[in-house]
Amino acid sequence: MQSSLLKNLSFLTLSNILLPVASTALVVAISRLGGVRLLGEYTYILTFFFIGQTCTTGGMQILITREVARDRRLAGTYFASASVIGVLLVAVLSVALAPWFVWSVPEFSVRVGIVVMAAALLPTVIWSFGEATLLAFERAEDFVVIGLCETIARTATSTFLLWGGYGLEGIALTFLTYRMIGVSFIMLAIRRRAPGCAIAFDRACFRSLLRQMPTVGAIPIVNALYWRSDTLLLTWLRGLTEVGYYGASTRLLDITRSLPQSYGRAVYPLFARVHDSEPREFERLCRRSILGVVVATIPLCMMTWLLSQWIVRIMYGAAMGPAAVGLEILVWIMIPYGLTSTLAQMLFATGNQVLDLKVNSIALATNVILNLILIPRWGFVGASIAGLCSITLHVSLQYRYVRTRVCRPGVLGDLGRAAVAALAAMGPALLVRPWNAPLAVILTLASYTVALWWTGVLRPRHFRWLVNRGAGLMQRTVAMLTVPSRASG
Repeated sequence: MQSSLLKNLSFLTLSNILLPVASTALVVAISRLGGVRLLGEYTYILTFFFIGQTCTTGGMQILITREVARDRRLAGTYFASASVIGVLLVAVLSVALAPWFVWSVPEFSVRVGIVVMAAALLPTVIWSFGEATLLAFERAEDFVVIGLCETIARTATSTFLLWGGYGLEGIALTFLTYRMIGVSFIMLAIRRRAPGCAIAFDRACFRSLLRQMPTVGAIPIVNALYWRSDTLLLTWLRGLTEVGYYGASTRLLDITRSLPQSYGRAVYPLFARVHDSEPREFERLCRRSILGVVVATIPLCMMTWLLSQWIVRIMYGAAMGPAAVGLEILVWIMIPYGLTSTLAQMLFATGNQVLDLKVNSIALATNVILNLILIPRWGFVGASIAGLCSITLHVSLQYRYVRTRVCRPGVLGDLGRAAVAALAAMGPALLVRPWNAPLAVILTLASYTVALWWTGVLRPRHFRWLVNRGAGLMQRTVAMLTVPSRASG
């Protein structure tokens, strides 16, 4: 179980780091070649696409992964039945939601981009269900490699088109083209991993998915609105220039929050599998997951905060300097985001998705209210503050439900000690940062490690585990490199 978790975590982390990096490279190209306004337009059509993707998948990825992880013989029927529902939802959304987004902006290029991205939802839905099936097989490497190749090719082509003078329409058409190519490779990967499994529509599976969709579908929709409502409100209340600054900040956040995203997806099949069969192992896995995610995300937050101004200046240029203020606020979202990603997997694996829907609804309402209050006064900085406040409330309610309905993790003491270690580590950094930000990062990481040891959060067995895992990884790498050379000799 541990080796499977580490393998999937490694591939998902690689994907969640490199994919946002490649996407951010396109954002950098847009900001430098097209300016802040073009970046705002691109952020707006992506907001439509992500909301549309969430609505059309209906949260069925969670169901597919959970059920196929329990019985892999169901892979073909769940994939085919979910794809039929997804295609129908794409047709409905293209009629209901796309026109509203089209007529919300006057720019012709933005309207064309939204229409093209609506067409891209069709292959994206099938892609999403294919990923869920492969994840249930614990074969994350398949869709990770396909996703990386697709994103890198799409980014390179879009950058070339921008250089040649093509605008938003060219970027959207490139997205559609590569997404169609990528979904064909996803289908081939499923055929390869399940050669004896027929991909066929099943009425019973279709009806089962439809019955569960009102709950599991509402959760990602509410969650998508929660994460994208700030962009929509910024567009309507302050304009696309503010959206451009905010988009630059959130792009960097997408990279830094890759670790908790990867861990949540990797551990979810294990939660689903051991919940009923091994209750003690489930509690131990929950406790270790909560503590590990927080301890790992704290240094990422500190490093990004210390280097925020330097990162924005190097990546986007002096014109995007104000985005650093938003990044300094948004970066602290990573800690509660890491927790909420893991806690949500616990609720879903135990069939408590209704509780997660309740928490998401409260967080969405709070986020909208705070944005309506803060955006008119402070623009994208106000949106950043609203996001941090609402997600803190979100994770607090979520942890309460996990503790009362799922299990008692018993990690508050360790989490408190980790917070003390982080505060102690930030002391030297605040003194050194004005003169040398990279040196402040080194001092912070060293101080944080020492403080974790001193407070007892890190123990000798953790270091032995890291050394053993590192040695094992090196041995496997050496073996992979030497086998071909021996064969050739």
